[in-house]
Amino acid sequence: GGGTATFNNSGLFRKQGGTGTTTLQQVNSAFTVNNTGTIDVQSGDMTVNVSTFNHDAPGVLQVGGAGTMNLNGTGSGAGSYALTGTLNLTGGTQTLANGSAITGSGLFNVNGGTLAVGPGATVHGQNVTLASGGIAGAGTLVVDGTFGWTGGTQSGTGLTQVSNTGTLSIGGGSAKTLSQRTFVSQAAAGTWTGTGAIDLNNAGVFTNAGTLVAQSDAILRENGG
Repeated sequence: GGGTATFNNSGLFRKQGGTGTTTLQQVNSAFTVNNTGTIDVQSGDMTVNVSTFNHDAPGVLQVGGAGTMNLNGTGSGAGSYALTGTLNLTGGTQTLANGSAITGSGLFNVNGGTLAVGPGATVHGQNVTLASGGIAGAGTLVVDGTFGWTGGTQSGTGLTQVSNTGTLSIGGGSAKTLSQRTFVSQAAAGTWTGTGAIDLNNAGVFTNAGTLVAQSDAILRENGG
């Protein structure tokens, strides 16, 4: 009957056992999830399909090797993402504040949503992919593991950097857009495969300061703006 429904987690909320899906679902009105505790997905799938998902310090979002989390909802905060499984950002805009971190051998997959890094924030991540949707914001995202870019847009006034401990993999048939944002790769191992072009829009800057091997006939181009 109107208003905002709220689920607050300051303790431990764990998905364990079974291979199915546990869903936090918005149906009619607004639904806000606030996490300052631990959300731990150890098996199966957890889908958070709400209007607002705030994940803030000292909160931990932990996805284990057998688990998958699908996150759809605008929100912000400075929480920790500890991944050995896969977190799919499928909708909305998640803004990471200073103090956020993406750790572990798992994957933070931006696939339809937007991962934004807030002004003044520097966020370190291990394995990040951008398949569709975007990476945005005025802050800095440093990828120390593998950065995979197969589609989507990097935008905003901030910086995306693949560090010298990282690996860059650009591929796929979809266009990849760098709009205004600066992208710097220091990766000693970088590959560019597939047929999708890389479009530099609105004074986007692509700097290769490591090794990038073009293994296909795709195009890097200025494309408007």
